[in-house]
Amino acid sequence: VTIQASDDPQGIIGLSTPNATLTRDEPTSDSLSIEIPVVRSAGTFDEIIIDWLISGDAESSDFVALSGSLTMQAGVDSANITINLLSDGIPELQETMLFSLISVEGGARLALDSTQLTVVVPPNDHPHGRVALTPTAQQMVMTSDNKRALRVQVTRTDGVVSTIAVDFAIKLAISGSCLTQTIVPSTYTALIMDGSASNTTDFPIDDPTLMAVDTEFCIEITSALLADTGSTLTTRDGPSPTLHANTTATVPIEAEFANGRVGFASINVRVNEPAGTTTQSVEGIIFRRDGVYGSIDVNIATQP
Repeated sequence: VTIQASDDPQGIIGLSTPNATLTRDEPTSDSLSIEIPVVRSAGTFDEIIIDWLISGDAESSDFVALSGSLTMQAGVDSANITINLLSDGIPELQETMLFSLISVEGGARLALDSTQLTVVVPPNDHPHGRVALTPTAQQMVMTSDNKRALRVQVTRTDGVVSTIAVDFAIKLAISGSCLTQTIVPSTYTALIMDGSASNTTDFPIDDPTLMAVDTEFCIEITSALLADTGSTLTTRDGPSPTLHANTTATVPIEAEFANGRVGFASINVRVNEPAGTTTQSVEGIIFRRDGVYGSIDVNIATQP
């Protein structure tokens, strides 16, 4: 009498937690081991080999391996598959990967409803960048129509994903210290386009703003947001761009951009009183120094 094999003597293979979602942050260095338990129900006769695959957003730089196999010896009914998430140092948005058991050798079969789970890696390594001002890159310029402007360069390091809007204020400063007085308008915006690491824009300064050579402009970043979403971010977007160490910069006002100082060449003018009812002109020399930009009106009052 021969009794044929029955009731899956080599086993039915599946994941311990099928269809689950595992969320793991990318490690800051080296790699992170993720254990995925596999169970073998019914029989445990003979050695079997289980093949697995990671698909979806996964790239070769994300894991030590994107595929592999697990060997289970006879009599073994559970084991772990270890996948290793790498620290690749690449700025990335959220990644969603599918882990699958794809085949089994040795007479066992897969439990078709228990072969997959999802691995999610949140955004990492500042995908939208860290925003800063390079102090030496800011300067005063003259536009083509002979108007003063402040040339502002905003940069981002790390990631260059998505267009971001960088808001900043322009204030006056003295000896490197920013004052509270802002230049109209109170907020300026520069866009760093998707894929770009910097933006350089000339912002005209209204002529009524009087400036002397011993003053400076202070540029101060106030916020950085994704330009297409504002303050509403999806999970895939990740956090807003972050502000880096250098968020302020000062720009000295040179003589060609300064309005200058106005005064009399001499504070004493001696004249003789005219005879009778005649009048006599009094001449005084008015000078402007430390700046010659624009026209200025000087009001003079006399007192007896």
